Amino acid sequence: MKNRVLNSFILLAMVGLMFTSCKKDYPEPPIQNLPIGTVYTIDSILKMQSGKTFTEDASVYGIVTADEVSGNLYKAAFMQDRATGAALELYMDATSGVRIGDSIRVYLKGVTYSVYNGLPQLNGFEPDGHIVILANNKPITPAVVTLADVLSGQYLGQLVKVKNVKFAEMELTQFAEANTYGNRTLVDVDQTDYFATVRTSNYANFAKNTLPQGKGSVVCIASVYQTSSATTWQLLIRSISELSFDGYYTALPYFQAFTADFGSYTPISVAGDQVWSIAYQTAQISGYENSTNYINEDWLVSSPVAISGIDHAKVRVNYVAQYSNSNTEDVTLQVSTDYVAGMDLLQANWTQMNVTFSTTSGWDDFQTIECSLDEFIGQTVTVAVKFLSSASQSRTMEVKFISVEEGEASGGGGGGGGNGGEIHNLPYIQSFASCSGTNFDTYMAYDVLGAQYWEIDYGTAKMTGYVDGTNYANEDWLISSPVAITGVSDAKMTMVYIARYFNNVNDDITIWASTNYTWGDSPAMASWAQVPATFTTINNWTDFQTAEISLTDYVGQTVTFAVKYLSTDAKAGTIEIQSIAIQEGSGVTPPPGPNPGQGEGTGTADDPYNVAAGISLQGQNQTGWVHGYIVGAVKSGPSSVSSNDDIDWAAPFSRATNVLIADDPNCNEISNCIFIELGNTTLKSQVNLVDNPNNLGKQLAVLGTLRTYFGQSGLRDCPGSENDFVLEGYVPPIPGNEIFSESFANGQGNFTIQDVNLSSGLNYVWTHDATYHCMKASAYASGQNHESESWLVSPVIDLSSVTTATLKIDHAVNKAQPQGALFVMVSTNYSGDFAAATWNELNISAWPEGTSWTFVSATGDLTSYVGQNVAIAFKYTSTNTASATWEVKNFVVEE
Repeated sequence: MKNRVLNSFILLAMVGLMFTSCKKDYPEPPIQNLPIGTVYTIDSILKMQSGKTFTEDASVYGIVTADEVSGNLYKAAFMQDRATGAALELYMDATSGVRIGDSIRVYLKGVTYSVYNGLPQLNGFEPDGHIVILANNKPITPAVVTLADVLSGQYLGQLVKVKNVKFAEMELTQFAEANTYGNRTLVDVDQTDYFATVRTSNYANFAKNTLPQGKGSVVCIASVYQTSSATTWQLLIRSISELSFDGYYTALPYFQAFTADFGSYTPISVAGDQVWSIAYQTAQISGYENSTNYINEDWLVSSPVAISGIDHAKVRVNYVAQYSNSNTEDVTLQVSTDYVAGMDLLQANWTQMNVTFSTTSGWDDFQTIECSLDEFIGQTVTVAVKFLSSASQSRTMEVKFISVEEGEASGGGGGGGGNGGEIHNLPYIQSFASCSGTNFDTYMAYDVLGAQYWEIDYGTAKMTGYVDGTNYANEDWLISSPVAITGVSDAKMTMVYIARYFNNVNDDITIWASTNYTWGDSPAMASWAQVPATFTTINNWTDFQTAEISLTDYVGQTVTFAVKYLSTDAKAGTIEIQSIAIQEGSGVTPPPGPNPGQGEGTGTADDPYNVAAGISLQGQNQTGWVHGYIVGAVKSGPSSVSSNDDIDWAAPFSRATNVLIADDPNCNEISNCIFIELGNTTLKSQVNLVDNPNNLGKQLAVLGTLRTYFGQSGLRDCPGSENDFVLEGYVPPIPGNEIFSESFANGQGNFTIQDVNLSSGLNYVWTHDATYHCMKASAYASGQNHESESWLVSPVIDLSSVTTATLKIDHAVNKAQPQGALFVMVSTNYSGDFAAATWNELNISAWPEGTSWTFVSATGDLTSYVGQNVAIAFKYTSTNTASATWEVKNFVVEE
């Protein structure tokens, strides 16, 4: 066991390390020899015709002003010209590693410039092959503007600070709903005729934050969504820290760490020259300076927080306090129900809470005091830490975090005040958001091997063996309190996490269970059984994954669970765990991998061809299942493969559109491989090695047509749904209850076609395609494009008796980008009269790339329509210069 006692010297060394090292190590982009070609400015691109695709070598330079870190953007970023302010969106085919302040060059060959509903963007490219990061930390200062300036259009796509605004919503409201985008109204304080929509993704890390009250300013990107009938100005927030309002009401849990700043807290000095400051990743206050004590009164004041809809609430303060003061009330916890931000503190009524901030034994001995707020249930309160010092004595106080949350207060002290080691009943839910340092509340960390250990970072329980560019060997356990899995017929563990850089994540991260573990002991002192679980790695720090793990075998027992981490001096991954829940329900037991084909096989799902048989059947247009081991992927760049040097046989991988399989898991010879086309489907998202490098060596069975790919033996045209492939360890999502479905296999079913506009020479747009068993729309006839608008409309679908609803479709697009031309629409008042109905656009999860016939699976969230009857329509539009072909099949609405 590693020694976990840290003396003051080691602590100071760690503090120094914290301030000199990066919190998250993003991978360096691959060095790319991309030609520069013709250099365009952003201004010159904005003057081009929408739909232009660059066919020659060309580049544009700019500064990144918004990225994907907060989760409010996905596969997108904004770039701006520092000199002119001209800006546009980068709408990409994959997530990127660009960050705010990066100076970048975008290689334009193959990239399309378009104006999507009024917003200029570069689209149709993967960042790895088109973006070169030239420098970091070159941020642009936002232009200070009014809402009237934004609405004039002169700052479109630019980074701005909108001043003198307030949110129109008067009640406590989150930035976004749980399952869809949030649209909140921001108005000018003095001229309420000027307003814009603050649009927030439900995946943003501040989506659940409550809208600020009062007036203030917002740093954001000025965007727009424009249709033929309306223009909606939209503001995209980069970070919650870039909102500054004089009255910020928040909701539980309200957690503020003082790692880098005061966040939503305000330091207020009533007397004395000494003030609260940020030091050693804490909020620090002392009346002792230059060997002299001074008279001070200083408050650290929260934003107002609403305590409603719960039975119990508490406040937790994590702190250290050094030196002596005979005044036992030199540090107190105060609560007010009538304090308003900006008013004189002494004009408000404050209740001093019955807690004591005792002097701690050292600078590393952080304590947590807890105090009940039950007397304030149903009210909005402000919480404050009040500090006093005199000319004769002063303590020094460091506050690491303050948390206002649901729950009953316990005694506190000892670095947590939690229930570690006590038996918990179901549901047993542990979030690590309000933990700090090495305090995991009801969990504990046990270090078996290595100098690294579990710690709290970014509101997660984090473990890595990679430090300062070096991998280290470690074995570290994160161990739960015992939990009684009784009174239920089934149970599961749900873990929300991000895992990156692992060689094989399912070897290095494992779940274990023990019925005889004693809290605090070494894991070696107990008997443990591994719990089958499947984890995946991703390539960013924002998209938390959820693993659901079956605990059926432990029903009726009291069990301790643990997450075991392993690393070596050759490879060390990083995992961040946001929460772990043990609760009633059916989890997932990972299935065994596909059975390796030992013989040639017959091409069925139960008896797939092996790779040797698949190679022999090339050129015969044979469709069937092929099985092998994933051994690599074609490198980024080549359009055909002529040698083994064109293949990434090991990480890092650079291309996500394909994988190679072989009968031998150690094969590095292209002539013994089949090249698998992944398309833009579930197959791609689950199998590709760029996002899932741990898939290397796994067994894969795929349905498709055996025909040449990259000039080599290939398998192509896989539909790409969960039913069309089997990947070792992959668990397909469980389908919901079907409400309505139409496959279009034999016709248009009960759907109707509504032609709004058909130009001369065009007889129809939507028609049934009997060959590909789908509904197809096209306005290309007699060798030319035609202007049109045509709708394919479903019958009315009853959602009155369900609590959730999702649309699922498979669709393909060719000869055009879908944005701005193709739409999925929903109406709640359609009853057969198409023109009399009101239609709203439905956001769907995936659009085809627009340059192939590959079908893509997509979903749309219909939860906001539950309790109503709806009709769903596919709206096709075209012009005399551009017309797509759109194919739709497998239409399903399910609960």
